[in-house]
Amino acid sequence: MTGQEFLASLSPIAQRIMSIYKFKEEKPIALHITDNTEKPCFMVNDNPNYYPLYINPDALGPMAEKMFMHEYCHCIQIEENFPYLMSKDPEDQQAVQLVHVINSLVLDMFVNHVLTDNGYPKDINALENLYTELHFRFRYFKENNMKITADDQKYAEFIYGAQIARVYMELDSKRARTLQKEVGAFSQETKLYAGIFINTIKAYPYDTHIGCHYIFDQLVDQLNLSDVIEVNHREEEDAADESVSDNVAPLKKETDEAE
Repeated sequence: MTGQEFLASLSPIAQRIMSIYKFKEEKPIALHITDNTEKPCFMVNDNPNYYPLYINPDALGPMAEKMFMHEYCHCIQIEENFPYLMSKDPEDQQAVQLVHVINSLVLDMFVNHVLTDNGYPKDINALENLYTELHFRFRYFKENNMKITADDQKYAEFIYGAQIARVYMELDSKRARTLQKEVGAFSQETKLYAGIFINTIKAYPYDTHIGCHYIFDQLVDQLNLSDVIEVNHREEEDAADESVSDNVAPLKKETDEAE
């Protein structure tokens, strides 16, 4: 299968989304078929003339179209100058991981909102698995009197806080509060950070570049991370330097606040 053949096979749902969100004519998508099984669908925005997307339809099976559309929506964000976070030290792999997690949490909400609104199913199993993993991991930390940074990730409080926020916004706010209570028994910082993620993201529209500017600016400020990460307020001319990350899911509007 070629990239053009894959595009021709897309469903009416995908075609409808692509007709709504069109790119500048001078920078189209270039879809490449890959045999990469570790990353069967990804986009690296490293070309000023087109958006290179790579997909392995054989590895993804029936999920191939949805994964392609996920990356397509990231291209939309680049077109519309959505900001993103960067590590101030590209050699600090722990900070790079932290940036990846926060970017995914914030930017993927718009992506998945577009997909679910247009009829693509939410991956409930993945979200249920995330909740279960966090629940048992927090129990393990508490029962063994371990610090949450025991896995040698110095930004673990922030990362776990972001994962709790994902559970809150996409799966179940009640279970997210349960996770906050569980983690608060041995890490008040993580409980606090989860609340900051949740309440900050709820306060601004994630589906506009201006809203995401506010979200990222407020997160960096409220989490006191300005020495470690910074917001790249994307300009059209430097948009070719970013690798867009995946993972996390859409926002459900809530009227109550997280703790």
